[in-house]
Amino acid sequence: MQTTGHPLIITQNGRPAGVLLSPEEYDNLVYRKQFIESVERGLAAAESGEVYSTDEVRERFTEKRVSGKQ
Repeated sequence: MQTTGHPLIITQNGRPAGVLLSPEEYDNLVYRKQFIESVERGLAAAESGEVYSTDEVRERFTEKRVSGKQ
């Protein structure tokens, strides 16, 4: 697995039962999943009309910065 970079498929009774990944590959998959979900949420918000102008975004960030909220 470390030399080829390919995951190791673990079988039970001849059938796939699990997959062994390197920690790096696992982290990449988790990051990719989170990124895709974030993009999907953004697209859904845009389609539903939940959008802000550049000025509105700047105003919100300024308010948060001044109030110390994150």
